Amino acid sequence: AGTTIPENQLLRPYPQFTSVNISQDRTQASSSYNALLVSYSQRMSGGLSAMINYQYSKAIDNTSETGYNNDSGARDIYNLSLERSVSGHDMPQQLTVSLIWKLPFGRGMRFGGNMNRIVDVFAGGWQLSTVTIINKGFPISITDSSNPISGFGFGESRPNVTSAVALRPPHRKLTNWFNPAAFSTQCWASTSSVTATSSCPAGTGPTYNAIGNIRRFEAADRQGSYIRPDMTLQKNFLVTGEKKIAVHVAAFNLTNTPYYAAPNSSVGSSTFGQVTGTGTGSIPRTV
Repeated sequence: AGTTIPENQLLRPYPQFTSVNISQDRTQASSSYNALLVSYSQRMSGGLSAMINYQYSKAIDNTSETGYNNDSGARDIYNLSLERSVSGHDMPQQLTVSLIWKLPFGRGMRFGGNMNRIVDVFAGGWQLSTVTIINKGFPISITDSSNPISGFGFGESRPNVTSAVALRPPHRKLTNWFNPAAFSTQCWASTSSVTATSSCPAGTGPTYNAIGNIRRFEAADRQGSYIRPDMTLQKNFLVTGEKKIAVHVAAFNLTNTPYYAAPNSSVGSSTFGQVTGTGTGSIPRTV
């Protein structure tokens, strides 16, 4: 008897090989980026200066930097249009507010303009500054941990989702970031004669090209927002002329607001939809 060869092997582009590696250096990626940037800068009376920047943008691509934000491989290398979605580094909105306030106390200022020089050493020369950054979180890439089609030449497997709106549960919390009812794993049968397998329960029938309909990154579902206010209190000591000595104390993440990492996004995992740590760049209040 001759050697039995799986049918799916004969349907591959190079059936004589059991494994073919494709170089990651191929120029097949595409991307686009559009943004609106609004800036406001004003020096006001009373020693207050403000600079405000707001960015509204959208980044789209069919692959991001290797491994960036859990960006995984393509489902079908011959159909990269399946991977086109918001980019792994898409951040649709960001607000940055910078304020500097020279406190109006001391010689030549609004309060205590004629105060004694010795008193001015302690009461004058104070400056308060703050930088606050607020942005929406990065999108989340959801995969299927079982990947039932990996043996058929598909590099990645994703679940089916009823709708992007259904991804968010009514009451989101760190232990329940997604709505489990919105997901279903692919129904995959190895041959047309199979009517029931572990991934195709009886009654569903065999289904082919079961690579999932969820986007590579869903724009509607993201990890938590990033909010970080930093503040500095500075005291300037006049030495002579325009020479000064500055002493300051700084507080980073003044409100001690946590920045959470993305939840486990692998359907089938025991911790799917759970946030178990903080994200890159998150720090506790530091003075």
